[in-house]
Amino acid sequence: MYSEKATARLLDNMGTAVLVFDADMQLRYLNQAGEVMFAHSARHACGRSVRELVRNSDVLADQLLATIASEEMMSHRGCLLELPDAPDLRVNCIFTFITDDNGQPCVLVELRQIDYHLRIEQEEHLITQQQATHVVNRPVLHPHYHSRMVSPDCELPFSAPSCSSMYLRPGRLVMVTLRCC
Repeated sequence: MYSEKATARLLDNMGTAVLVFDADMQLRYLNQAGEVMFAHSARHACGRSVRELVRNSDVLADQLLATIASEEMMSHRGCLLELPDAPDLRVNCIFTFITDDNGQPCVLVELRQIDYHLRIEQEEHLITQQQATHVVNRPVLHPHYHSRMVSPDCELPFSAPSCSSMYLRPGRLVMVTLRCC
């Protein structure tokens, strides 16, 4: 059996935000992932209502009440959370009915951000574009040389009046060959 401290350590090391709301929809617990997600410390957030924590709290409030009424686990996918002090998030939610030490009904809420991987992919794409632009714009040709580019679609070279060293083709970077004048 885990002690209360050990359980808190486990919850704090999870990547999923874990929140516990009581029957009055007041936040009673928030783990470290939840602190990051909501941009509030647990000390600051606990005791606040779901309506104070989330601007569009109607869906969450309805799910909390339905979970308490049914005493069963429920889920909601693709829920948009409009947070007052952090960027909006799209999350999958799991609502689990629990009771506190006094037997009072509570709801344990797990929030997993689903747009996180999409944001990472978008940022990686932007970095790749910036790196390619940096390579293309960097001058590497001597003024006494002219460039000769090779088309990636065929092996026949074609002349180009430009002195750029590389050019971008959709989805690929093409190197330019140099030749003396």
